[in-house]
Parts: sequence; C-alpha cells; structure tokens
Amino acid sequence: MKRSFWITLAVSVTVCAAVLTAQSMKNRSLAEKLARQSAAATKPENRRIGVEATSLSSDERIERARTGIEKLMAESSRGKMPEVLRMVEGLSLDELIAVTRDLPSSYTRRFLVILAAEQDALRVSRDEKLMGDFYMPEIGRMIAKQDPARALESLPKPKPVEYSASCLRCHGEGATKSGGCIRSIPIGDGWGIATTLFSEDAETGLRAFLQMDKSDNSKSRKMNQPLLKLALSGSIRLNDDQLSAITAAMNDPEFSSIRSDMINLALNDAIYEEGVAAMAKRVKSLPLSEEELNRYMDSVIQDGSGGSSGNQLDILFTEPAETIQWVAESRNEADQRKMIPDMVLNWAKRDANAAFGWISKQAPSTLRDTTIAQLVTKGPNLDKASAETWAREIQDQALRESTLQQLPDAGR
Repeated sequence: MKRSFWITLAVSVTVCAAVLTAQSMKNRSLAEKLARQSAAATKPENRRIGVEATSLSSDERIERARTGIEKLMAESSRGKMPEVLRMVEGLSLDELIAVTRDLPSSYTRRFLVILAAEQDALRVSRDEKLMGDFYMPEIGRMIAKQDPARALESLPKPKPVEYSASCLRCHGEGATKSGGCIRSIPIGDGWGIATTLFSEDAETGLRAFLQMDKSDNSKSRKMNQPLLKLALSGSIRLNDDQLSAITAAMNDPEFSSIRSDMINLALNDAIYEEGVAAMAKRVKSLPLSEEELNRYMDSVIQDGSGGSSGNQLDILFTEPAETIQWVAESRNEADQRKMIPDMVLNWAKRDANAAFGWISKQAPSTLRDTTIAQLVTKGPNLDKASAETWAREIQDQALRESTLQQLPDAGR
C-alpha cells in the first residue's frame, strides 16, 4: 500500500497539533540561530565583557548581566537577542538562573528560561520563581530527552480548586459532590511530553500516557483518543523495542485503562508502514481477546467510501481485497455472511470491475451466492444481460430465482 495516501489522510488530522507545536519549534530554532549569530559577531574587540567577567565574583557577574539585559530590554520590547547572549556568555547554570529569576515577564526572559533548560530542564521546571506564570511544554520535552527516568515528574497535574458556579459551566452534572472540581490542565502539552518520552524510552513513555489518561478528565478525552491520533498523524512509528513494550504492557493490569489505545496504536502503525496484510499478521502477535479483535475490525472497516468516522480508518477503501481476506480468516461464518457481501457491494460502487473480478475467482459457496445477489440487485447498474448472467451463477436455486425476479424491479 502506498504510504502517500495515509500521509495525505493524516494532514487533516494533525493540522491542529502542528499549530500547537509551532511556537515550541520556533523558540528552539531561534536559540540555535542566535547562538550562531553570537559566535560570528563576537570579534576579539567585542569580547571585552566576557574577558572582564572572569575576574569578577559570582554576585558581580550576576548583577552585571542582569543590569545589562534590563537596559537592553528597555531599549527594545524583545531585547537585542545577540547582545543578550553576550551578556550571559560564560555564566554557570546557577548564575544564569539567578539572572533570569528577577527579570520581568517578557520574550527575553522566556528565551533565557529555555536556554537554562537546555542544560537541566527538570531543575528549571521545578523552580517556580524562574518559571513565573507560564508553562512551556518544550521544557517537558527537553526533560524527556535529557532524563527519561525522571520525566514523569514533569507532566502537568490537575489542581483542586474551590468550588464555584463556573464549575457547573465546565462540568455540568459532573461537578463533584465534595464541593470541589478539577480544572482543566494543559492537556495537549502533557500528551506532547508523553509522546516525546515514548520515543526516548518506550516503557516510561507508556507510563506517561497512563498518567495523562488518569489526569485528563476533559470532556473531549474519549472523543480525541490521543494515542490513536498519534498513530494517524505518523507522530509515533513503532520500533521493535516500542512494540515489545506495548505487548508487555497489554498483559499488565496496571495499563488496562489505555489497553484499547495501545491496540489501536500497534495495529494502525502496521497499516501505515506495510498495509493490511502486515497488520493482520501483527494481530496474531498481540494478546487480543475475540471481542477486542472484533471491536478493532469494526473500527477500521467503514463503508468503503474513503471517508472516516471520527478518527477511524477506512481500510476497505484502500485495500479492499486484503481487507475482505482478513475478515474471511478472522471472523466466524455468521459474521462473514453479514459483513462480506456489504463490503463487496461498497467496493463495487467505487470499482465494479475489480469487485466482480474478485467474485469470479471465488469458489462456489453460500457466501458467494449471497454476495452476487447483493451486487446485482443493489449494486452499480448493470445491463440486463450482464445482471442475468451473474444471477444465473448463483448455485442456490431458491436464491437464484428470487434474485432473477428482482432484476426488473431494480430497473434492469
């Protein structure tokens, strides 16, 4: 299967996530750019500040940098960033943090916080005075890369607040009886951190997803299905270690609340990478119950029109023959008789030649009879001769005669 189709499909699903992460990427890109500019612009005659700073005490270096930055900020709303970098050049992490803590909230201060986080993101995230009144998801992602074992501590957590009438607007009948409610938390930020962490350390990443699942009590949680969205967007592509971690977690009762999400992620990943046949093979490697398998199959087999319901896939649209084969191998006879004729009918509405070609290769059976009857009476228009020819291939005499009688009623 061509991956280009799924990439096109994923664009519409991920556009919102791209907007949310754009600022984070911009900040880090700016930091790298300014660092290069600073190195290029710092000629020997302009390095006097850094040279003189080596003879100063720590307190003097802090005061000198803070005073210089405040002066620059007064001259420009965003400060002159290359000069700001020169002001903090040579400072230790402790000194950089001390300089930044007392700066007023501004773009410059935000930039310096990120600069400090590049050295120790977890320490920065715990410094309430340094963080001020804003939360930066990019710092959480830095923690995930710098120290996955401690990254769980960086996930945002809901805070109990005093109950008020506004809670009813948020939760309606769901407001807690104890007189308090849980306000919304930076849901997207937390899921983003978990995603980054999953890429760095699969087991810890799954724990991050689990923790976010417990914290995220937003109304849209069940509709959004974050892990399924990640699979749709291609944000997560599973390697062997990640797949092994998912398989192990599925057997662990601790992860039961995100079990269905893990199933979707593991199987959708196979669809995107190699197609329906590869996904059907992966199904056999996962500890799925019959009920879970049937639920997943129903979620990815839509009407064959190429559309989707919510975040669900439509594999019948992209690989109809392979999808029908999967149903034939995985579902009982009763389910096959119920599903396959409808699947072939929807396939024929898009590509009648391919659908009838598939039928012509099937051995005579009750299922084949039912499928032919469905197509010639409800499917794409056929000329009367062709419709009768197909109807006469039905082996069951009663069904054959009934189908032939319906052909004039079907407008043929």
